[in-house]
Amino acid sequence: SSLLTDYGPPKNDASVVLQIDVMQIDERRDPEMGVRQHHVLSRLMFIEVAGTEKLLSDPAKLRVREPSALSRSLFSLQAVAQALVSSGADFVPYTQSKLTHLCYDALGGNAICLVLAVLQHGAGQRNAATMRLVQQLQQIQNYPVPNDERMQGLLRRFRVQIKHLREAASA
Repeated sequence: SSLLTDYGPPKNDASVVLQIDVMQIDERRDPEMGVRQHHVLSRLMFIEVAGTEKLLSDPAKLRVREPSALSRSLFSLQAVAQALVSSGADFVPYTQSKLTHLCYDALGGNAICLVLAVLQHGAGQRNAATMRLVQQLQQIQNYPVPNDERMQGLLRRFRVQIKHLREAASA
């Protein structure tokens, strides 16, 4: 039996990314500086990734059989998750697909990431592939900090200091 929706048969050939940016402006009164505005930017990203059952296939065979951008983006998302979880990875391939490039902030950036999976009753292989991807994404550890101008300056200074220390250690 084929599944039908009100809009026809469901398709597994597209990913959807919805990004909502929320700007909070807080005015603070400082006796010395007067009124200062403090800006806090929050971002909500909703990402639907269709066709996760393709992750069960061999990537080389799938590229020949189905050279779609969706397949590439699925395998790229899996590669990004593996790179972020592995402690020895020096490079994370965010630019391998548009999906992973759009997900940079959410997956490995300055963010708290929450993954929700929708499973379908009776779709064992699809559910197994989805849960495997969700398990990888759950293992990603980010250490977000508020996007405050002072905090950003401090982080920049520490990164430069770490770079100089690494250069001194390797010399």
